[in-house]
Amino acid sequence: MTQRFYFLAASQVTANVGFVLYTMAVTSYVKENTGSTALASMITMTSLLARLLSGFSVPLLAGKYKSIHIMRSVQMMQIGMLVGLYVLLTQEFTVTVLTIGFITIGIISFFNGFFFVFKTSVVRSLVSDSQRMQANSLLSTIDQTFLFAGWSLGGFVLSLTGFTYSLFITAGLLLFSFVCLLFIKEAHIYKQPEKRSVAKLMEGWRFLWIHKRIRALVIMDIIESLVGTIWIGAITLSFVKEVLGKGEAWWGYINGAYYFGSIVGGIIVYRMSSMVKGRLFLFMFLGSIGYAVLTGFKRVYNQHKITHEYKLKNVH
Repeated sequence: MTQRFYFLAASQVTANVGFVLYTMAVTSYVKENTGSTALASMITMTSLLARLLSGFSVPLLAGKYKSIHIMRSVQMMQIGMLVGLYVLLTQEFTVTVLTIGFITIGIISFFNGFFFVFKTSVVRSLVSDSQRMQANSLLSTIDQTFLFAGWSLGGFVLSLTGFTYSLFITAGLLLFSFVCLLFIKEAHIYKQPEKRSVAKLMEGWRFLWIHKRIRALVIMDIIESLVGTIWIGAITLSFVKEVLGKGEAWWGYINGAYYFGSIVGGIIVYRMSSMVKGRLFLFMFLGSIGYAVLTGFKRVYNQHKITHEYKLKNVH
């Protein structure tokens, strides 16, 4: 791997850790000021929908500008929006502040979506075809490892600094990510035939409509992302505070355990690659069933614990 590839990896890692800390900070802010788990869960929902929207908008920029230039631009825009969000959240809490906050969060996530989509194009220009799979695998492993560390330590950092200073830390991480991008020079740009904007936007939808298996995978991924992001955000925070009686640090530990499991699962799949090859849909189906069963078991356990805590309070 080249030195430029490792600069890209460092940029991705710091951007991811920063986004984790920022998500935890704003979720904690909304939960603390509204007391509503539903509103707090809208943070991750807003982020996910904004990132999906940016993904659909990619064809408008692809082929016109170098991917590395787009990545640098969106990082600077995110830093600016984070500073604005910090100023906003230090004001007295009102419905107007909450509304503008959600809009700002959506814009930040929109730009964040561009960063990770165009990263793939930059990887393609930095490594040879024979190294591409190895490069993507390495990036994925590094990504999951630091997400685990980010969620594990993020709760601890949040409990020490508070949500406003956590936003400054996030801005610092994104600034470091931007500096890393300055050391990357994209080898070439992938030119595409000029098409009208509407035609570019509809191209991806037509592809999904024609290819049923790809469409099914995309729908599965969207549903899993919606459920997973809500669960790992506000619902887990509410469980930690209201049922366990713990602070944000334990929220981070629980979410860190989730990503640790993802790392272990990735290692198992890698070791069993010969068995998985040719049976991808079967293993995806089994994985989804297992995910559902364990989530159901967790729901029953949580309900039992909540009922037990309620009875103990009534006794005393």
